[in-house]
Amino acid sequence: MAAAVLVTITWIAVNPVPQGRAAECVSFVGPGIPPPAAVPLVVDGFHAAWYGQSGYMTLCPGETRTATVAYYNSGSLGWVSGRLGEVAYLGTWDPEPGQDRPSVLGGDGAFGSPNTGWPRYNRLAVQPSVYVGPGQVAWFQFTVKAPATPGTYRIALRPLIEGAQWMEDYGVFWVVTVPPISVAASATPTPTSSATTPPVSTSAPPTPGPATPTPTTTASPPPTATAPSSVVVVGPTPPSAYAIPAGAISVSTSAGLLAELQRSTVENIVIEDGIYDNPTAFFNPHGHRLYARNLGGAVFTAGFSMGGNGNSGEHPGGIIRGLAFNVTNRAKTEDGRGYIVLSWGPVGVGVQVLDSTFEGNAVCAAGTPASSCGMKAAVWSDHAEGMVVQRIRAQHFTDFGVGMTDEQNATDPGYSLPTPYLFSDIDVSHVGHPTPREANGTAEACIWLANNGTLQRARVRDCAWMGIWTGGNARNGGVALSDLDIDQTPKGIYAEHYSWGASYQRFLIGPNTVIGVNAEWADPLTGGLPACQNCRVESGTIQSCLVGVNYDLGTSGSSVRNVKFQFQSIAAIIDYNTASTNTFSNNDYTTVAVQVSHSAPPNKAFTCP
Repeated sequence: MAAAVLVTITWIAVNPVPQGRAAECVSFVGPGIPPPAAVPLVVDGFHAAWYGQSGYMTLCPGETRTATVAYYNSGSLGWVSGRLGEVAYLGTWDPEPGQDRPSVLGGDGAFGSPNTGWPRYNRLAVQPSVYVGPGQVAWFQFTVKAPATPGTYRIALRPLIEGAQWMEDYGVFWVVTVPPISVAASATPTPTSSATTPPVSTSAPPTPGPATPTPTTTASPPPTATAPSSVVVVGPTPPSAYAIPAGAISVSTSAGLLAELQRSTVENIVIEDGIYDNPTAFFNPHGHRLYARNLGGAVFTAGFSMGGNGNSGEHPGGIIRGLAFNVTNRAKTEDGRGYIVLSWGPVGVGVQVLDSTFEGNAVCAAGTPASSCGMKAAVWSDHAEGMVVQRIRAQHFTDFGVGMTDEQNATDPGYSLPTPYLFSDIDVSHVGHPTPREANGTAEACIWLANNGTLQRARVRDCAWMGIWTGGNARNGGVALSDLDIDQTPKGIYAEHYSWGASYQRFLIGPNTVIGVNAEWADPLTGGLPACQNCRVESGTIQSCLVGVNYDLGTSGSSVRNVKFQFQSIAAIIDYNTASTNTFSNNDYTTVAVQVSHSAPPNKAFTCP
């Protein structure tokens, strides 16, 4: 079973800093992830499956700590220490610092890397025992060192057999946060309920719009805190080249692919350049791993079903990599549902969709039924446990770009994905019904996240209702969103029932948005519970025209910190509570007349004045 690599960081609250004193640097390591409940079947050759890891780190400048990651030998060949072509290492990987590139977090001292005892500047660790046989687990350990400059640093890694091949890429990475060693006190102390991510200095984003917006409401502004630093928003990496697994089966026709997909033994299948079509979806219930020979060279005019009920011979963990999809007929998707790649059921656990492009062909005149206007979504999951979606480009869909439902919600409101999903490097544009917003908030979102997991490095444009939606069972384990570039949509981020504990960090929203972040109210239909409790909006710029952040009725324990607000005509923040427990600190309201309003938010506002 493929595993999405997600670590929930446990933040340590730091007491407010009295005037004139410095804040102490506190180092800590967040909780790790236990191994998955199941592991892939042993297949021929060298293979490795992620099997757990220690947590992300917050380290004081110059401090070192040891990280641990486990890999299960899912191949038929053993790993032999000291023997070239058989020994397993961990190598640096994409996107940071890049394949075989030196890292600022560790190395052997060469090429600008600090000397932390790695075998080489681009090899983090070697297998810990002399021999790791098929079905055994190796616990790799390596040291990282915090740079002297405060910021957030990442290192991606991938296992390999030195001198032979890279093994599976599970998207494993570490985040090391280096806080400032001292912080000048502000007029309003940082609230202890908020988690903080130190921003990385860069130039500020452009600031289009009127110089002096006209407020339509009034409120008493809170004391002005220290202006936030500029924040880097890392854009998504496009679909990228990759290595074809050794010994992969080659197919060059639709018939040849269908024949291989029927085999119950898991295979690596390389798909040669060409056009591939089928009257219905291609079915892959046996967990086959599909790779285009050349990035984008295999073009599919039918979708894929990556799921099953767990019948005999079916296997989870299928992979799609490097394919291009251009589908016009919903009948060529599973059950005609209109999802180009659909994962579902026990066999859909751990599905990976990587380095692929999707054209949904939903370009229809107003008044055309949405059901006959192109595809609903590029990648969709009815059960997203362990799902990994990376380096995806999708455009022209009616309902969603990528996302998942919360099928367990009806029977178990407390359900949490045992292995959370990981979505990263996602670029989605042009999502909407023929008559925009006729879905009434139930669709028309570029990204839809209804379970606990992580989204990082996403760009969305022209989303008819909202850029990114979170809710459903997302509260059970939380959602963590970071590096978000959102524009051309009425609502930038829509926090729906239930997004409790969500974090939205490092973002640029606007200027062509109406409300930057919208947290739904305490709807009586939900038992009077709000969409957001203990949500965090941190480190970014919002240039929406009416409201920056709307914390609607009932929102509690939530925060807005280190955000630059620009040009909102109603208010930077609406905190619609008579007895609010929400906190706002270190924000920049320079171009906004009303900082925090306690009036009701605008109803059904979809366009700027």
